[in-house]
Amino acid sequence: MKLHNILEEIVAASVDEYFNTLPEDKKPECDCKQCRLDVTCYVLNNVPPKYIVSSRGIIHHSLDYAKKIQLEADVLYHVKKGFSIVTQRKRVNLNLQGNKLEKIKNCPYYNFPNIIGKVINGTTFEPISDAEVTLFLDDAPVFMTSNLMENPIKINKSTKGVFTFWPYPVEAEKIGEEKTFNFKITVKHPDFADYIKLLEITAKAEASFLASIQLQNIKPLEEIFIFPKEE
Repeated sequence: MKLHNILEEIVAASVDEYFNTLPEDKKPECDCKQCRLDVTCYVLNNVPPKYIVSSRGIIHHSLDYAKKIQLEADVLYHVKKGFSIVTQRKRVNLNLQGNKLEKIKNCPYYNFPNIIGKVINGTTFEPISDAEVTLFLDDAPVFMTSNLMENPIKINKSTKGVFTFWPYPVEAEKIGEEKTFNFKITVKHPDFADYIKLLEITAKAEASFLASIQLQNIKPLEEIFIFPKEE
């Protein structure tokens, strides 16, 4: 069985409904599949995921969540915000890398999964807010594939301790070769002891740079527990 975030279907349906029901005078210049995926990605990065492990569970939990007005309101809020961000920027085949524009090359790439984790107060078992989470590779902060994501990311009450990273792909020499990458995640909070988590990801080189998020390619992490600083 595979882990599945049931909010993917709920959010994707909400995004499609929002795009489809916009008045003519408010429709965006571009209404392509990629724009809708970008909005979906934005929302999923700002609402806590809900994982299940069976198709039966998908139906059961979907019905439960559909009855929760607050969840629908939260999703719609982020759909509107994501729509505004995505439609106001022009999509180009360029990606910002540091202070320069680097064109995507026609070569194989190691494409990484969408990394999702959650930070918990080790004393109260409540989600942490106002913590800074950073993803490193080779001791340098990792650039994100989507400009809708941040690294480091500041988790807040609305995300209930959840953070998401989508590392920028790395060039490869040939299709099919495998390589293990050693990532590091740090969590910093003024009232809690610093936390470091080492993370190995083995990727297989693919034919091209994947510029759109693959919702099925997600790497959920075990919950991260941090503890108050000792006085």
